[in-house]
Amino acid sequence: MLLTACASCSGRISPTAEAATLGDLSFHSACVPSCDECGQSLGPALEQNWTYQVMVVPSVYGYECLPFHHLCPDCREATMTIEPGAQD
Repeated sequence: MLLTACASCSGRISPTAEAATLGDLSFHSACVPSCDECGQSLGPALEQNWTYQVMVVPSVYGYECLPFHHLCPDCREATMTIEPGAQD
């Protein structure tokens, strides 16, 4: 049985545990990220619409992606700007 590792603490997530996902990353319910702008926690209904950045770092298994700068859909929309002439 393959166990998933939490993207925040690197601890194992058992198949019976309640976990949140963000793309291909999984989190324990206690390790769930929150929006950097408003503080809203990642929830199952919204996880497909969140934006985040990752930093690739070396690990004992090769490389791993560490997520940071999380934005909920509302804050992502609020922070997006269109520069004049960018649509031309």
